[in-house]
Amino acid sequence: MNERVEELATKLSNMANFIYNNAPDANAPPLSVSHTWLPALSPHQIANQLAALADELKEAVLDDIDQGEEALIRGFSASLEAASTNLLPGLFNGNAGTAVPHLIATINFIAAGISNLARWRTPDPASLPPALAKRLQKVHRDLHNLMPDVAQVELQVTTIKDAFNAAESLPTTLQELRAAQVELKSIERKSTELLGVIRANDANAKSLTSSLNSAEEEARGFARRCAEEYQFIVSTGLAAAFASRAIELKQSMRLWVGALCGSLVVGMLVGAWRLSEIGKIINSETAYDPSRLWFQMMLSVFSIGAPVWFAWMSTKQIGQRFRLAEDYAFKASVATAYEGYRRQAAQIDPELEKALFTSALARLDEPPLRFVESVTHGSPLHELANSRAAKALIEKSSEIIENVRPAKSSAAE
Repeated sequence: MNERVEELATKLSNMANFIYNNAPDANAPPLSVSHTWLPALSPHQIANQLAALADELKEAVLDDIDQGEEALIRGFSASLEAASTNLLPGLFNGNAGTAVPHLIATINFIAAGISNLARWRTPDPASLPPALAKRLQKVHRDLHNLMPDVAQVELQVTTIKDAFNAAESLPTTLQELRAAQVELKSIERKSTELLGVIRANDANAKSLTSSLNSAEEEARGFARRCAEEYQFIVSTGLAAAFASRAIELKQSMRLWVGALCGSLVVGMLVGAWRLSEIGKIINSETAYDPSRLWFQMMLSVFSIGAPVWFAWMSTKQIGQRFRLAEDYAFKASVATAYEGYRRQAAQIDPELEKALFTSALARLDEPPLRFVESVTHGSPLHELANSRAAKALIEKSSEIIENVRPAKSSAAE
């Protein structure tokens, strides 16, 4: 029996057995008794129809089917699979009203198809019974398998003829074999020579490979040392830049120190001169004139103010440049010592190396403008007015004035 036909018959038998197992009472009343709109068939009658279809398939002569018939049987199998999954359980779970009509329609459709297949393949009843026809087909198939293959016989005859011709030309073949043997020995000798050359080349290649590996290791060492030297050069260059900037600031600071000293000397000379002038007015034998005294004092203030202002500015510049020079010098020392500390830290702990790099970067990244005052004063008086002491004095004066006013008002009353 064909595999597809056997699969279809098995599915029909399984559906029948499912109904038999779930409805053991063979004398159960028809479904129309409980559901008036259903067919007057009992579950066992539906199962009997499925079993009869399976038997009809098994008895039919369907050993050799074409592609169209195989596709038809495959469609029947798919329909039975869907009916088994979606319709057959409806007989027993309360959905018989929906499932039974569709199930019977599916069975009738498949029964009609099976009848057509069986009618097409069943021999004429007037000539042979179905069972005898099946046996006759089996005997015919066995005889066909026992008969020798004509192509194989022809191949064997051709082989025998070729062997006979080879036996007749055997002397010529032996001469050819001897010549081939001589040629083979010559080839073997040349192969041996070439094998020696190949082995020598292999040894040279291995030697060159070893040399290349050594050169590669040496190149990697050079690259590693170059990277280390590059890091050292970067650190050294950075340190040199910071040190150069610190030296420049220190040199400029010397100029400002000289300017400070000069302004102080000028201030002392001008102050001494103005004091002598004021002393002359005070010690004069002429009548005392306060206006002349106040005028000389104003001239003294203006004369001394310029050296004092320049000395104050020099002091500010010296302080700022000193702090900047110290900051650049510290950064230069950090950049100089970083590479040595980094190598030691890398040998101890990689995490320590990371911490050292973070610390050095934080120090080098600090802007030098943090040492420059954010507020620029134009004169010593301006700075004095913005100082905390002056602001505190002004606040105290305001409080005193506020306290004096009520006292005056009370005294007046």
